[in-house]
Amino acid sequence: MAKNSQRVLRNEAPKEELDRWRDAGQFAKWCRHLPLADAGPLIIGGASYAQAWSDTIESWQQPRRWDPISSLVNVEKFNVPTLLVAGWYDIFSQADLDLWSALRARAGSELARRETRLLMGPWGHNCRAPTGAVSFPAGEVNLSALQTEWCDRWLYGNTNAIAGWPSLRYFVMHSDRWVNGDQWPPKEATPTKYFLAAGNASRQRLLSTAPPDGDAPPSFFTYDPANPVPTLGGNNLTIVRGIQNHWDHSQRDDVLGFETLPLEKDLTIAGRVRVHLTAASSAPDTDFTAMLLDVAPAKSEGERALHANVLDGIVRARYRHGRDKAELLRPGEPVELDIDLWSTAYTFKAGHRIRLNVSSSNFPRFDRNLNTADALGHGTELRKADNKVFHDARHPSFVELPVERQ
Repeated sequence: MAKNSQRVLRNEAPKEELDRWRDAGQFAKWCRHLPLADAGPLIIGGASYAQAWSDTIESWQQPRRWDPISSLVNVEKFNVPTLLVAGWYDIFSQADLDLWSALRARAGSELARRETRLLMGPWGHNCRAPTGAVSFPAGEVNLSALQTEWCDRWLYGNTNAIAGWPSLRYFVMHSDRWVNGDQWPPKEATPTKYFLAAGNASRQRLLSTAPPDGDAPPSFFTYDPANPVPTLGGNNLTIVRGIQNHWDHSQRDDVLGFETLPLEKDLTIAGRVRVHLTAASSAPDTDFTAMLLDVAPAKSEGERALHANVLDGIVRARYRHGRDKAELLRPGEPVELDIDLWSTAYTFKAGHRIRLNVSSSNFPRFDRNLNTADALGHGTELRKADNKVFHDARHPSFVELPVERQ
C-alpha cells in the first residue's frame, strides 16, 4: 500500500527510500527484519504509514483498541440488508461468518436482521480463482449476476429478485454440493474430539476418538525462529493461498504429525474447528501452531501423498489467557493452550486420513516468536526453544471436529 501512496504518486519520496523497495527480495528481507516494530520501507508512504504500523504493533496487548471502527462491535449501526460474500480460504472467512451471525441477531433494523445474506464458497479472497492446487468447478458462481440481482431487489424495488435466497448458502468441499442454512455452525454438526496419541514408531503418531488411558511420554521438537516452518497456502491475502501440498513440511523435525487410520467412509465436517493442547517449553514464551490436513493415498509407489491443508491457527503462549492478560511460561511446566482454526465445510473421502500437524511457526503468515520475554515487536535476539506436546491420560490433547451426521 505504501508503494501506491499519495506521497509516492506525487514523487515526494526520496530516491534512496524508493530503492529500498525496488529490489524484488526486499519483501522477504523485511519480513525477517528485527525489531519488527521498525516500519522500514513503509516510510515511503509518509509518517502516517509508519504511525499506523506502530499502532498495530502496540495494539497486540489491547484487544479493544480497534472497537470504535469494528463492524462486528458496531453491528447495530447496520440498518439495511447486507450481502456478504466470502471463501473458505479467504483471510476474512471467520470474520464474515461472525458478522453475518451478529447482523441476524443485533442489526439496527428488523429488515437488516431478516434480509442479510451470506454466500461462502470454495475460494480465496478474490472469490473466483481456483483454491490453490485444488479447484472445485461445482463451486463456481456468477458473482456479477448475483450482485446485479441483489441491487435489483434493494435499489430498484424488484420484489421478484433474490426470491428464495437462503440466509446462508455454503459449499462443502469434496462433496461438490451447496447447502442452504440459517445458522452457523449447522445444527447437524456434532463436536467430536480426536485425541493425539503416541504410535508404535518414533515418527508415527495417531489421531483417535478414544481418549488416552496411559502415561505415554510427550512428543517434542526444537523450534528455531531462524529456520521457521514456511507458510504454504491457507487463508492468506497477498502471498500464496488456498490448498497446497504440505508433504515436505510434514517431514520436518520441528513438525509433529498425528494421523487417523484410513477412513472407512466419507466424513464431513461443517463448523468451527478448535485444538486443545497440553504443552510445555524451555522458553519464557513461544508459539504453538496447528494445521488440519487431508492426506490422500499415494496414487503409485514412491509418489508423495497429497497433504492438503484444510485449516490452520496459532496461539502465542503468553496470551493463552487472553491478549490483555500476558503471562510468561515457566520453563518445563505444562500449560493448557487453545488454538482456533476457524471454520470450514469439508469432506474427507473414504481411504483418506485426517492429519494434524503441530509446530511453532507458520511464517510469514504469522510473525515469528523469538522465544524470549522481550516486549513483542521490539526484540532482536533469536533463541531456540525445546517444546513438548503431552498426550497422556492426565494431560490430553485433541482436535475437536464438527462432524456432520451421516
